[in-house]
Amino acid sequence: MPRSGTGRICRVSKHENVPKEPCPCKLCKDTSSPEVSWGEIFVVTATHVIYDQDETADASCLLNYDSQDEKGSRLDDANFIESEITDDKCWLRFFTHDLQLTDEIVAKVCRYDQLCEVLHAKYKKEDTTLQGENRFAVIVSHPHGSYKMVSVGQWTQRELMDKYHTQYVYNAMTCPGTSGATVYTLSMPGWFYVHTHSGAKPDGGFSGYGFEH
Repeated sequence: MPRSGTGRICRVSKHENVPKEPCPCKLCKDTSSPEVSWGEIFVVTATHVIYDQDETADASCLLNYDSQDEKGSRLDDANFIESEITDDKCWLRFFTHDLQLTDEIVAKVCRYDQLCEVLHAKYKKEDTTLQGENRFAVIVSHPHGSYKMVSVGQWTQRELMDKYHTQYVYNAMTCPGTSGATVYTLSMPGWFYVHTHSGAKPDGGFSGYGFEH
C-alpha cells in the first residue's frame, strides 16, 4: 500500500557542462546523448518510511508543496544510499536536469544553514534540563501527504542514549505523514538538527536517535 512521509534536503550539488561525468539517472543511462549538466539532491527521511533499496524503487519526492494551491516539483528515480535502524534515518539521492530548480535549492540550503546557526546562537542555554525556558520543538511536515504544515510545541523528555546520541519526546502535533520530518529542538547543543520524527506514544511524539555535540 502506498504511504507518505516527510524528508529534508540535506545536501545538493550542481554539475554543469561535465561531458566526462554525465547525469547517471535512468533516462540518461538509456540514451547515447546523456545530459552533461544536472543536479544531485540528497534527502534524509525515516527508515520506517523507506527501509531499503527495494522500497526505494517506486519512491518519489515532491518539492515545494507549500500550500493546497501549489503542485510542487516532483523528483522520480530515487536512489537508495543507506539507512540506520537505530537512528531511524534513511538517505536517498535524486537527479534533475532542471538547473534553475537546482540553483534555487542550493540557495535555500545555504540560507537554511545560516538560519540554523542564528537560531542556535539565540536559543542556546547552559541549562539543558527541563527547567530551561526555551524548550521549543518545531516540526515541518506533510501530514497524511498533504501540503506543508508547521507544528510548534516543547520537548518534554530528553534521553541520553550514549555519549553523543539523544532521543526526544515532545508535544508538538504530529500524525501519519509527519514521519521522517526534522525535529528542531532550538535550545540544544549544536545547530545541525539531525533528529527525525519517528512515531508517537501516549506522552507525546518521539524522535529517532540523533547526534548532539
